Amino acid sequence: MRIANAIVLLLITAFLPTTLATQRIRFTPRPSQDDDLEISREDRFFVNALYARIDDLLSKEYNKYHEPYSTIKIREYRIRQELDQTLKKRETAQNYLKLKKGEEQELRKAINEARTPEEGVRLSKRLESVEQERKKTEDEANTLSASTTTLNDSLRAHRAMHFAEEKDLKAQANRVNKQKMALFYKRADFEIYKTHKTYVAFRDHLMKTASSMGLMCNVSIQSERNSVETKGAAIKYQKPEQRQFGRGLTPAYTAKCLTACSEEMNPSNYYIWTERDNKPTSDPERLYSITGASHTIRLQESPQP
Repeated sequence: MRIANAIVLLLITAFLPTTLATQRIRFTPRPSQDDDLEISREDRFFVNALYARIDDLLSKEYNKYHEPYSTIKIREYRIRQELDQTLKKRETAQNYLKLKKGEEQELRKAINEARTPEEGVRLSKRLESVEQERKKTEDEANTLSASTTTLNDSLRAHRAMHFAEEKDLKAQANRVNKQKMALFYKRADFEIYKTHKTYVAFRDHLMKTASSMGLMCNVSIQSERNSVETKGAAIKYQKPEQRQFGRGLTPAYTAKCLTACSEEMNPSNYYIWTERDNKPTSDPERLYSITGASHTIRLQESPQP
């Protein structure tokens, strides 16, 4: 019986579910092989330059929405602030008015109960002064009440007039701000850890954002030999990943015109060179980081053999 119980216990132990604790005991994390890959200077320059361009464009887009939104909210704040101040002044005036009305009642009672004519004259003069103050305060309270009504109407009209616009501007500003923050965190990960994994995540996020924004680069390319412009060379360009993983199946791009030529290109690193008779006449291993709205590239052609 003891042997049977021991066998059952062993079987139960063998098939226990794997928990976080058992994972930590059974597995030792090993660094990814990708983390050992070197990030080239060109790759670092590319992501930093593209980040700067996208962040600048997003900042301008954010301001396009945030500035009019702020103008609306500042105007609303000023109306509300003026309304609050007016309400406080009205409340002060109304309290002072109650005080003067009470003082009037007390003086009239005192006049009726005056013991001498002189005392009655003195109290009557005081009553006259209090009545003037009460009328002045009453006028002020009425003016402040009218101002309160006007400001309340202005506040309601401002909100009604800008409700839809304010809502849309706020939503658009929040959307762009989320894009900026996502970029910031990807860049922070890359700058802190500097691994190939964080580089790829940063680069891919940049490329996805650039694509969603429709970013293109106008690249002016011309070839030279001994500082003299040459004509008639075909322009070829190719991304490093195409060259690395294409295995000859992905041909290089050919510009739509011969040198000198302007070509619309997606932001990326490119090998760019010239060819004549399907043979390279400039360095086909020269890598260029294309990130800005416009670039000018001069290719140095070698004499054909």
